[in-house]
Order: sequence, then structure tokens, then C-alpha cells
Amino acid sequence: MALPPVAKVSGLALVFSGVGLYSAVAYAVRRRTQEIAVRMALGVQATQVRWLFLKNGAGVIMVRSDPRRACRTHARSTAAEHVRAHRGARPVTLIVTAAVLAIVALVASVVPAQRATRLEPTTALRIE
Repeated sequence: MALPPVAKVSGLALVFSGVGLYSAVAYAVRRRTQEIAVRMALGVQATQVRWLFLKNGAGVIMVRSDPRRACRTHARSTAAEHVRAHRGARPVTLIVTAAVLAIVALVASVVPAQRATRLEPTTALRIE
């Protein structure tokens, strides 16, 4: 069964937005390598540092994405334009897309922090 062109383009857009989101969040975490080094030098455990970045990433995601708002917007546009449900983006599609991007953002906030915690604090402080 072949996918319709709209699904192919939508999937490609999701991949590109996921890559862009990952690179932006990973860069923001990587910029804080010296902060991580100072925390590690003061005796904070690596798991606590990763948990800190995971909480920060989750907070940003919760503020930035609101699937309920997307569903309400879909319902209003569908009712206003008298478009059948199969022609527009379904609420399930919007929720799944938001979930995929949220997972990408969480992974992007933890992976660079994990790499930074593996460095020696003195080496990380000399970076830049």
C-alpha cells in the first residue's frame, strides 16, 4: 500500500523538524559544559546533572507544546470551513507529532549532558 504524497511530505517535515530541534537543544546544552564541570567539581553526581537537564527540557516542552490547543484549533477550522475530517490534520496526528518532537527534545537534552559528565572537570573548564 503506497502512502499518499501528503503523508510522505508530512513524514519528511517531521524528520526535518526533529533533526532541527535536536540540534538546537543539543547545542544549548553543550554550551553549558563549563557549568556542568563546575557542578561535577563541587561533588554533584552525574545522574543528578542529567536529571537536571531532563527536567529543564521537560519544562520547556510542556510550556511550548499544548496538544489541546492544537485540537481546538483543528476543530474550529474544520467547522468554519466545512471540511471533512479526512481532508485536514486529525487531532490524533497532531498529538502524535507533538509526542515525537517531545521525545526528541528530551533525548537532545540528556545526551549532551551525559557526554559532558564523562569529561574531567578540569578538561571541561579549559574548553573554549
